Amino acid sequence: MPNWSTDQILAVHVRMHKAEGELFRDVLVAGARACDLQLTTLPDKSALDDAARRLDLTHARLNAHLAALGRSAGPPWGKDQKEAAAAALVALGRAKRAGVA
Repeated sequence: MPNWSTDQILAVHVRMHKAEGELFRDVLVAGARACDLQLTTLPDKSALDDAARRLDLTHARLNAHLAALGRSAGPPWGKDQKEAAAAALVALGRAKRAGVA
């Protein structure tokens, strides 16, 4: 996120949403670290690409898994929900490999 001042953020509505998203993510990361939880993050711009690579899945296969989860979960099932589900699958896969799950 650009190094905007608070006034610059408040001057443009879309910047407020971007800053809010950054704040929530930073708080969740800090909370997980404070609780000594294993942290799984995916890059903003390529979350699904990274998840597919980490899970050793094709994009089509990952999309099929996410579509099935979306049908089961119900609406809303947009980009945010798909990326969160992909991150959860990556975290579960890592835990399984470590013998935790």
